[in-house]
Amino acid sequence: MQEYRDNLFDVGTILKVDGRDNLLSLSITFKFLDTRYTSLDSGEYFAFIKEYLERSLLTEKLLKEVKENLIFQIKRTLENPDRLLYNSMMSELSLSDPYFKRHIVDDFEMIESITLKEIQDAYSGLLKNNRVDLFVDGRLNDESRKQIEELYRALCPENDTRIDYESEKRELKQIYDRQWELPIRQSQLIMLYQTPFSKDSEDYFYWLITDLFLGKVPCSLLFEEVREKNSLCYSIYANEMKDENITYISTALDDSDKDKAIELIKKQVERIRQLDFDPKDFESAKKLLRANLLAESDYVRSYIDNRYFSLISNRDLSIDRYLSCLDKMDLKKLQEIVSQYEYKGLFYLKGSSNE
Repeated sequence: MQEYRDNLFDVGTILKVDGRDNLLSLSITFKFLDTRYTSLDSGEYFAFIKEYLERSLLTEKLLKEVKENLIFQIKRTLENPDRLLYNSMMSELSLSDPYFKRHIVDDFEMIESITLKEIQDAYSGLLKNNRVDLFVDGRLNDESRKQIEELYRALCPENDTRIDYESEKRELKQIYDRQWELPIRQSQLIMLYQTPFSKDSEDYFYWLITDLFLGKVPCSLLFEEVREKNSLCYSIYANEMKDENITYISTALDDSDKDKAIELIKKQVERIRQLDFDPKDFESAKKLLRANLLAESDYVRSYIDNRYFSLISNRDLSIDRYLSCLDKMDLKKLQEIVSQYEYKGLFYLKGSSNE
């Protein structure tokens, strides 16, 4: 065991949240000076990791430095008007639904309140008795829950079962119209549309494809109409808050163009409802998505992730499934999906120094 410690060069942790599949994982990476440690006996390696985590390596001084660095990084992130507006929007949404607090990044009081003992307790219990506590966020059917519980017990047969589910449906209760003002050059706009689609819905991939045609590729309606034809912005895109079943449209623009941009954005959603566009543009978007998906499938990590997440959620989340939905996606299905979009308002960060 001592030689493992002597050859330890670096340790890194990665906390990964997979928004598409409601999963969170903590990866701990150990780098050794001697390359022979790239392949260790699993029993010895596990014992080494356990010993490492159970040692008290964090001091009050180091914790203070970590907090200061984290707060500094968050403040730097929020200097980006796009991120600032998104964070402000989440704060506003959390007033009526505390669920959205998980997206707020500037809770500095919470960061400052973290104690050394809380961190030590968390890490010392991480691998104690091979314990794994599983928290599942999302609306799951009975079959999916059963699959997760069976996998959990297979991984941790000696553990007491502790599986917590977050299953309440998110629904925006009002139409928002919120504005802030800052001395920045360009204004920022986010518009929200509630949808009924969930990750275990048969229409999940169709929802992603619809948003792609609405505003994720150069041949999308938002890009063509708002940016190219009317020159109201440099970039505009549609994206999903997949855990909340929300499509949101985000762009940066001059304050003088705000009303026209809002009108055009709403018009593009309505154009899809009415199929008022050239079908060739839709086929071009599908071809571009197919090329991107096939390129992604060439990466081993992507393949492993898809297999793992499919097993965990008891759903086919593979690229092949995505491609299958893409092949079946026609104008009628596109119209059916977007007809279920419900406008829920906008959030606006006004630039007060626009000239």
